[in-house]
Amino acid sequence: MICLEAQEISLLLSDRLIFAPFSFTLHQGEIMSIDGEVGSGKSILAKLASGMQQPASGQIRYQSRPFYYSLDRQFFRQRKTIAYLLEGSTPLANLSAYDNASLHFVVQGDYGAEEMRRRTDDLLRYVGLEEKKNLRPALLSQEEKVILNLVMSLKENIQLLVMDEIFSSLNDHTKDIVKKLILDTVITESVTILACQDDLQTLGLSCHKRLVISGTDVRMKRCQED
Repeated sequence: MICLEAQEISLLLSDRLIFAPFSFTLHQGEIMSIDGEVGSGKSILAKLASGMQQPASGQIRYQSRPFYYSLDRQFFRQRKTIAYLLEGSTPLANLSAYDNASLHFVVQGDYGAEEMRRRTDDLLRYVGLEEKKNLRPALLSQEEKVILNLVMSLKENIQLLVMDEIFSSLNDHTKDIVKKLILDTVITESVTILACQDDLQTLGLSCHKRLVISGTDVRMKRCQED
């Protein structure tokens, strides 16, 4: 089954060509790495290939349906089985830890109030933030903010996991906590993964395919290819 398919997609920013048209296919359960030099656009490519950035041309289909880009309930519902773990993402400053953790339950609208409370409490208890659930992010440590942001991205029935250098700025202790949380709660044989190579190495995962950036060109290769 095809999980993610891009057909001749390209990207322009301020009328400047970032990526020339390219295509790729990623089947359910496959792992694809994003490879390129520092500053080559790996973060932009991760967002483009996973439906967070609208292409200038071409089409991306997730589970056989074209991505929808207008920022409303349909946008979030289409991505309800996608977990985005992106570098630099932070919890919402004006919400408590509990409200941040429960946000995706609210957006999806699939749960009653009692069920949403139970699931949110379970998540916060699992990561050790239950006693701080009423605090806003400003009163949390940097480690706790990182963990809370990860909790915000955790969903049931994840089909696609997108990671963009989430470990690069973490200390060893926080890195171990985040690594364990991802491996214990997200990674299964059926989960499709799109991630920067450094993230895959940290998690001890090997890729099946690669998106390799060279200037404005993006090419899909098998991981055994040079």
